[in-house]
Amino acid sequence: MKLAKDTRKVTFWALFLLLILFCVPTTARAAVYLSGTVDASALQAGDIIGKGVTLTDGSHNGFNLYVDGNYAQGSYNYSFSNYLWTTPSDMKFVFVKLQNHMDGSSNVTEWGHVYVTTLSPVSYQAATVGADNSVTFSPESCGDYTPVTSGLTAWGAGWYVVDNTVTIANRVTVTGDVHLILCDGATLTASEGITVNDGDSLTIYGQSDGTGALTVQGNASYNGAGAGIGGEIGKDGGAITINGGNVTAVGGARSQNGGAGIGGGSNKSGGEITINGGNVTATGGAEGAGIGGGGSTGSGGKAGTITINGGTVTAACYESASYCA
Repeated sequence: MKLAKDTRKVTFWALFLLLILFCVPTTARAAVYLSGTVDASALQAGDIIGKGVTLTDGSHNGFNLYVDGNYAQGSYNYSFSNYLWTTPSDMKFVFVKLQNHMDGSSNVTEWGHVYVTTLSPVSYQAATVGADNSVTFSPESCGDYTPVTSGLTAWGAGWYVVDNTVTIANRVTVTGDVHLILCDGATLTASEGITVNDGDSLTIYGQSDGTGALTVQGNASYNGAGAGIGGEIGKDGGAITINGGNVTAVGGARSQNGGAGIGGGSNKSGGEITINGGNVTATGGAEGAGIGGGGSTGSGGKAGTITINGGTVTAACYESASYCA
């Protein structure tokens, strides 16, 4: 009799655990930017298919390609004969779905239909500074860009767009001349900051309503701290221009030698900083400037060249005002 009771207990808890496993929803991974060769079955909605990517049919028997809802045989480099697709060298696409060719379900075990859309041009407000330092904004558009996703931490020369809510956990590194568009209503959070070292540049744009947001927090370690936007630990800041959007930047915080909110890493100069528009709030890490040089127990890094032609700017030190540039 006791054995029967114990068996019922085991059965009850086994069923309970199975119920929990089946009831807990699975979370799809964040959209990613793809390069190289990719199996179509591994894609998720929102993934960005970059220039020159080869999409294969994986374990299936081939696929038909639909671009913007239209069958793409004979176009976009799609080959019907071997069911491969190598994207054109001047175009990027967004993956929509992989659909069973018979019943329209997502359970594709054989021939499927791959649906993608082309990246649409994105508008931004370009700034022109007159001889009297007055700023005029005009609408422009960009058609060749990379959407920012949570895993995209290396920004090479080119254009990038934030069009939804994105959080990047690791520090972003800017190399070359980089342009960032903050779409209205979108938010990018860079939890470890954005590196723009001397010799590199970052220009930030808003759209017509100016409601796009960028929030950054500089990184820190035992030997120093990086700027919220600007120099890495122990590095001078590069060229940073803000034309629009809501930008909040905090330098890497330590008990001393913090990074600037916007500018230099610990004990380094701020580089060349220009603000033409937007709402900018910058706070330095310990001993660092809100905008300018990184902190030090001595005099700190030099402010660099700071030009404010427009916008609303609030800059503050994190701690000792006596150390701020």
